[in-house]
Amino acid sequence: MTVKYPTFLMAGRDVNRRKIMEILDPEEKYKSKILLPMLGKPVIQWVLDELLKSHFVEKIYVVGLKEEDVELKGDVEFIPVETASDFIVKAKEGLEYLKNKGEDPVNIVFVNADVPGISVKSIDSFYSQLQKYEKYDVLLGVVEQEIVELAFPDSKRAPAKFRDYNLIQGEMLAMSPKIIEEKGEIIQEFSNRRKQRSFNVMVKFVARAPRSWYRILKVLLKVAKVRDAIIGVERAFKCKVDVILVEDPGFAMDMDLPEDYEILKKYVEQTKISSTIIAK
Repeated sequence: MTVKYPTFLMAGRDVNRRKIMEILDPEEKYKSKILLPMLGKPVIQWVLDELLKSHFVEKIYVVGLKEEDVELKGDVEFIPVETASDFIVKAKEGLEYLKNKGEDPVNIVFVNADVPGISVKSIDSFYSQLQKYEKYDVLLGVVEQEIVELAFPDSKRAPAKFRDYNLIQGEMLAMSPKIIEEKGEIIQEFSNRRKQRSFNVMVKFVARAPRSWYRILKVLLKVAKVRDAIIGVERAFKCKVDVILVEDPGFAMDMDLPEDYEILKKYVEQTKISSTIIAK
């Protein structure tokens, strides 16, 4: 039986306006980078269109925007959360919203709305693998570095390097209600520092759990396999964690830098518009 999941389409913005918006939106017409127009529709609509094609998606909730902010095509529901609030605030308020509706999800899937190159194929790949992890707390989508660099040679994505894989973080994540409620501090710390690729926060929390020191030390010394890192994190934070490998470069290419917009625009044109024309 196919398990379906509530999906949070994360659509907010940072408190401080990023350089990408200063350059691409100097007149401040758009509330968020995901509202920037790209090839005839907002960036967020490209992501939503692919999610709507997936038979794994139970319901799509837009988190971080209001209905008056954007006119979206498709069956979505808006969760009233402050646009510039932290990720964990959005996650907790979103979970509370579901509970108030009488829903009790095993996992909630989070999808960033600034990945217009994402495809339904990669979305289904993540969801289908997620079916195997019913009692896990965190499932992080990742893509091998060479797959991303082959499609986006000019991107500046920093991989996590292991003996068996070099991985780039993807833009889909599944979390259990338990982890959202009980480990909010840790989630926010990692979210705040994700772009710096810093291990400082991990070390801070791992110090509380001596059983994980050996595994995390291997990670810091860059002699670990992916499984070493996973076991270390599980022991440190007392939760079930794993990664889901997805073979799609668009799954890991978000829009953080000004140059990312043009890179992704070209990629969307090639993979979605041109392929559709050829198919017809």
